Amino acid sequence: LNLLAEEIEADVDLKPELGQNFPNPFSDQTHIQYTLPEDAFVQVSVLNMLGQEVQVLTRGNQPPGTHSLTWEGTDRSGNQVPDGFYFYRMIVKSDTGQTVITRKMLLMR
Repeated sequence: LNLLAEEIEADVDLKPELGQNFPNPFSDQTHIQYTLPEDAFVQVSVLNMLGQEVQVLTRGNQPPGTHSLTWEGTDRSGNQVPDGFYFYRMIVKSDTGQTVITRKMLLMR
């Protein structure tokens, strides 16, 4: 039975995970942590309330493990974005399929 439990546990761990940003709400910068169970192509983007892409925090192939990003409340051009709610979305593409996870964060300067 122990062997079966370990196998089931291992299967559960095969999904990418995206943590809640911290601090949240934030004023200067916020940190986003995510975990990959295998080599994968990853894109993490910040979106405004209309779903428009404001900033791409990372895009490319990454190894398994825990990764961390920082967003300083700026757009692609380096301009500060207005206060308000934003979403951050992680898209993971690997041999086992595609995962999309979105979370909400609040910028208050």
